[in-house]
Amino acid sequence: MSGIKRVFLLILIFIFLLLAAAGCRQQQGGQNSIPEEAALKNQPLVIRAGFLGEMKSLDPVKVKTLPELHIAKSIYEGLFSYDGITGQLVPSLVEEWSLDESRTSYTFTLKKGVTFHTGRSMTASDVKYSWERFLKKGHAHDLFYIFSRIEGAEEFLQGKNSEVTGIKALDDGLLQVQLESPINSFLDYLTHPAASVIDRQVVELLGERYGSPGSYLAPAPVLVGTGPFSFVEWIDQRLLSVQRFTQYHGEMSLTDRLEFYFYTDPESLWADWHGEYLDLGFVGTFPKNEGTSQDRFFESSLGNEVIFLGFHPGHQPYDLPELRQAVSLAVNREFLAAGVTGAGPMEGLLPRRLLRERSPLISYRYDPQEARRLLGDMPESNLVLSYPLVGDLPSLAEKIKNQLAAAGLILELQSFPEESFIQALKAGDLGFYLYYWPISVPLAESFLDANLYFPGHYFSAGFFDQAFHELREFIQSGAETDGDRLESLLQLEQMIMNQAPLIALLEKRNTLITQPGVEIDGEVSGGMIAWGKVAREK
Repeated sequence: MSGIKRVFLLILIFIFLLLAAAGCRQQQGGQNSIPEEAALKNQPLVIRAGFLGEMKSLDPVKVKTLPELHIAKSIYEGLFSYDGITGQLVPSLVEEWSLDESRTSYTFTLKKGVTFHTGRSMTASDVKYSWERFLKKGHAHDLFYIFSRIEGAEEFLQGKNSEVTGIKALDDGLLQVQLESPINSFLDYLTHPAASVIDRQVVELLGERYGSPGSYLAPAPVLVGTGPFSFVEWIDQRLLSVQRFTQYHGEMSLTDRLEFYFYTDPESLWADWHGEYLDLGFVGTFPKNEGTSQDRFFESSLGNEVIFLGFHPGHQPYDLPELRQAVSLAVNREFLAAGVTGAGPMEGLLPRRLLRERSPLISYRYDPQEARRLLGDMPESNLVLSYPLVGDLPSLAEKIKNQLAAAGLILELQSFPEESFIQALKAGDLGFYLYYWPISVPLAESFLDANLYFPGHYFSAGFFDQAFHELREFIQSGAETDGDRLESLLQLEQMIMNQAPLIALLEKRNTLITQPGVEIDGEVSGGMIAWGKVAREK
């Protein structure tokens, strides 16, 4: 009997399951069902972007690499930014501003209702703290030169004053900045990532740990800004994610979450992009045979890198202009570019896109025979080329060594960790060096500010003649039109190329590629994305 009961029980269970399944199917077709499309609409919208390159820091005063510059823009904001469609300068954290008749005193009325990701309201004191903190750090040399022209900056840097007297928080919503002399492009420099406003309380609490990555076992310290996205997590060299900041003062992002992935080789990035795992990808160049529609590609400018050689004429034999010119002629830029992803040879000292594609008055050329002629009867001397252990620079240094040897120049290589390299460069200890400069603001003169005028460098001692400095001053404060500025920059470029204290080698460009259905609303200003405008069709 027990066996019959078990069979009967199994039959009842089977009938129950059939009835339950039928009921489910009926409910799915009834008025209480949830359509599949509606369920998908309730899912969070995630945009995934892939980057080539290293992520070392997201402290705004230290950001330098392409992924650092782009990702910082999702978390932090400065007082101004660029409109992605028109390219014009527009206020971000400012409601209105004025400039006095002397063109040296700015007054900024800050935007009301701006909060940090911690929920604390942003004030003028936060702006003053952020800029003074940057001056102490001094990493971004182009912005450092401009900020050092603020009244009282020199005394602050020398430790004579505890604050920069030319930066005044008149009240919570009013900031005044006094310059030593007019700077036409001062507001443009306020778009620099290092000029971003940060939460003083968080930064002082974390100290030197602020901006550093984490791991699977040790979470990264929190990053706090006023941008459209707030920090979620950062796993070193793998993933960084942010989420929509619901208290953002501007237009709310359509995207709920951004995930940034980091790649060491372009092949892996391309594989994930073709597999539709990535919505956006930043690649050096794209293969001609990829078959992707050209309207999905956007050429960048901001975040590109200029790789160059520099000399310190205070060190012998680098004081000899013939030697510097010989080095420039002995370097085959086309050959160097072939070994660097996304790189192209520099035609002149400055990136052409920052000069509205104007051609240089003189151009670089490869002529090893002329290099040997210039060297002539110069006494043999061992040259030492210093470089930081960063990216493509070590391999480029080896190739430059071989090229100069073919012209009769014996070269010794000396490598440094990047921080040690920067310290030695600032101290004037390096006579001949290989380095790179990231384009952080769309101004050609920022290359000069970064590499000719930073503190302790020989150019402040008057290496160039008076005509050079007068022309530089005209570009900075006297040019009334953009055309005058650009024409003067071409003349300045020619002066520098004739003396060759800096020799541009390559521009390492980056291309943004997007999947069909990913919309950026034209919000790409020189390749820098306004992340709050990125969306994907659901």
